[in-house]
Amino acid sequence: MNAAVTPLNLATRKSITKAQTQALHELNQAFSRTFSLSLSAWLGSNVQIVMTGAQRVIFTSMLETCDVESTYFSLCHFSPVEGNSIISMEMKLIAPVIHLGLGGTELTEEVEAPRELTDIDVAIMDTLMTRLCGELNHLWAQCGLRCEYGQRILPATLGRLFPRMEDMLCLTYQMHIGNMKGTLQIALGTAVSDMVLRELVRQDSKRVQSPATRETLRTRLSGMSVEGTLETMPFKISADEVLALEPGAIVRTGLSEGTDFLLSLSGQKVWQAGAIALGERRGAQLIERRSE
Repeated sequence: MNAAVTPLNLATRKSITKAQTQALHELNQAFSRTFSLSLSAWLGSNVQIVMTGAQRVIFTSMLETCDVESTYFSLCHFSPVEGNSIISMEMKLIAPVIHLGLGGTELTEEVEAPRELTDIDVAIMDTLMTRLCGELNHLWAQCGLRCEYGQRILPATLGRLFPRMEDMLCLTYQMHIGNMKGTLQIALGTAVSDMVLRELVRQDSKRVQSPATRETLRTRLSGMSVEGTLETMPFKISADEVLALEPGAIVRTGLSEGTDFLLSLSGQKVWQAGAIALGERRGAQLIERRSE
């Protein structure tokens, strides 16, 4: 019995290059530091945020990898691209934020997440998300983007925010509040993520190496070897002469005595040269650089 045949799609979505990943981590070092300090001062407790990853996934895959019912979602808007993004936090992080936001003392043990969030709880989370969007404005300012907090997203409406195959750039952070930790994620929609990654590439191409770096590269490259050949100018030979070739035969090239050779470097004919004797070796005396 023949097994059912399932088509295999080998196409891949756009990914993040190594240079873009490095640039994202460099930018987020400052964001993580300033946002950690801002939340620590507001909540009166030690808060630490560290970026742990960046990847591109489609919207449905992003939803499949998170526990929707145990996550708090918010929507933020970006301009001038008119794109949206989703901010998600594990509910176990929401509990200490609300506890400290209501004037609770330093956390010494885990705080249980409330079964249902009250209007006051949501107002505290609105304040947190507004602060987060303020820090994102500093993060993406060099990309020409501005972020504005929208509102909380209920799980029932989450699947309608983007097309199923929307390409998302997901930035993942490990967040510590007191003695509790969880995951914070910012998922940028296609319009926003394309602008961010495009700008990172443009800015990376404008980077100027320091004189010390250039000197180090120059020193290392100076010791490299490239293949060089000394070639005659092309000439014609008859088929009869080719058939008659044997050791000791002399081939008439038709080239005059003063015909120059060509010095080729890495396959590129770059100099006209003359062959000379250098003791028991042969050398090439450069005559003129070829313009073609």
